[in-house]
Amino acid sequence: AIEVPGEEPGTWSRVDTKEQVEELLIKRNIEQFSHAGETPFGYTELGDELGHTGDTPMADAIYTGTLEHRSLTDHAIKAIVEQLRKHPLLTKMIKPIVTTEDFISCFGCVAEKTSSSPSGRHVGHYLACIDMKDELSVLLAAVHAAMMSIPLAEGFCPERWRQAIDIMLEKVPGVPRINKLRIIQLLEADLNQVLRSAFARNISKLAQETPGIISEHQYGRSHQTCLTPVLNKLLTVQLLIQKKTNGIVFDNDAKGCYDRIVSGIALAALRRIGYSKNSVRMLGLLWAQLEHHVATGFGVSETSYKSTMDKLLYGIGQGSCSSPIVWALLNQLLLTALGEEFDCISLVSVDGKTTDIRPGDSFVDDTTTGATDDNHNLDPVPSSISDLTPEEESLVARMETIIQFFLDLLQVTGGDLAPEKCAWYLIGHRWCKGIPRLLQIKQQHRSISMTSRSSGQVSGIKRKAPEEGHRTLGFFMTGDG
Repeated sequence: AIEVPGEEPGTWSRVDTKEQVEELLIKRNIEQFSHAGETPFGYTELGDELGHTGDTPMADAIYTGTLEHRSLTDHAIKAIVEQLRKHPLLTKMIKPIVTTEDFISCFGCVAEKTSSSPSGRHVGHYLACIDMKDELSVLLAAVHAAMMSIPLAEGFCPERWRQAIDIMLEKVPGVPRINKLRIIQLLEADLNQVLRSAFARNISKLAQETPGIISEHQYGRSHQTCLTPVLNKLLTVQLLIQKKTNGIVFDNDAKGCYDRIVSGIALAALRRIGYSKNSVRMLGLLWAQLEHHVATGFGVSETSYKSTMDKLLYGIGQGSCSSPIVWALLNQLLLTALGEEFDCISLVSVDGKTTDIRPGDSFVDDTTTGATDDNHNLDPVPSSISDLTPEEESLVARMETIIQFFLDLLQVTGGDLAPEKCAWYLIGHRWCKGIPRLLQIKQQHRSISMTSRSSGQVSGIKRKAPEEGHRTLGFFMTGDG
């Protein structure tokens, strides 16, 4: 059963019949996967020209850096397009294949009880091929690896791969409200290991070897944890307080994340780092032609939905092994473009020997950025001054500009921010009898807002007091560290 909004505001009604549950979930999922249609490369001329297979003339022009289009007068679109041109340090084309060793390695870390494969082909079928104790096992593993590589080499997506089961998970356990359900896509087991081997693992290795693929300020890769960006935020705040330097810390959360990515932009990001046209075409066809069935307590629905010319669907699928690394590639575009436009967080060590300039820190869809005052020799501000100083006002205005540009960049890729999950802290000081005190909201409540380029909606971002905690990656950290 699920709960849907009732007739009276703030009420919820229970729906528990098979037909109604499936119909409502399919309708809701179509809406979830179509949000990116309102963004620049969605239901637009730009989106049509870029296409969904990564091999259109516009995709080629973006790759070579020769695109000429009237839309490039838009600052954010131009910034993303410039970031998507061929990576300057990469000279070799990546033509991914799945070797026998890859097949064994990938399935070797999959538990037999793992749910997968809408076709019914069980994981145990593949695990039986990795025993490697006889020649037949070696042969079967090699055959499977070859079959998994052919679509990458030839640029097509097998019909069996173009099926997915939407598993609906409650974001709040015990609360099955339709707007609080997370969509996890169950894919074919061999397809998901293709995505793991040919994309996730290859890109992770490439990122370690090549600067600028995925920066050190992103922490969602293998052998990394969410503790590092939280520690960076803590050290940033503490250094600002220690040096009595003005600064702003802004925490944001991307709405929908994987469900809003425009496939054409994601495929361009893969071509940027060297992936062949056929390999990205396979991925584009998968995303464009994927047919979804919904799993409920009644079983898997016979009815399904998919992208159509009248209703294009977007997103790269939560549950896919390649989604985290593709998101990291796109996030890298945002952080790089932001860093080229602004010196967001600029910190100098107490002894003046070390300088750190960075756009922010990110873990998947949670990013912390900010703005700091370059003038470290400001005169102490007495506590009698309640209004913001000109320097503080300038800092807040710069932060608002940074936030707006980050939102614009994110919306170019299909994403959006969740204003209710965003917050900012202003680190400033007032001096009383030689003792510095952190600036309080009650002394000056300065607001920051951002405007959605797709809907035109203006959203205010909550400013929090220094002693007020804000949840960041599961931690409640206050603005005073």
